Amino acid sequence: MEAGGAYSRSSRVQAAGLVPGTTLFEHAAADVELPPSPHAILLADYGAASGHNSLRPTSVAIAALRMRIEHERPICVVHTDVPENDFTALFQTLSNDPESYLSHDTAVFAMAVGRSFYQQILPSASVTLGWSSWAVQ
Repeated sequence: MEAGGAYSRSSRVQAAGLVPGTTLFEHAAADVELPPSPHAILLADYGAASGHNSLRPTSVAIAALRMRIEHERPICVVHTDVPENDFTALFQTLSNDPESYLSHDTAVFAMAVGRSFYQQILPSASVTLGWSSWAVQ
């Protein structure tokens, strides 16, 4: 995968098409069964690339979850992609983009898994909610 945020620059059209999926994701976050407190809530971002197309859906889901849980309860966002992904661009997006969910909530934690989502990459029964911009496209 080309480095330096090339994926984000070339996927603006796809990002614009995420609005209907984002609305559905928000409804799912409002209705999904949650693990018992104090366990963390885990959101999986399957096929994250540089993270740009995941910012809005993830932020919307976190806001919907926060309406249901105490603010101190941790939410973990696991961004997944193939090992060749530009994970530096992903974490720069999460750190620097003003729309990043990390800039709004100190009890949200970002992490990454460098493996294809065509195999099991997270423990069974650990994911509360999952997003894939690629599947939406």
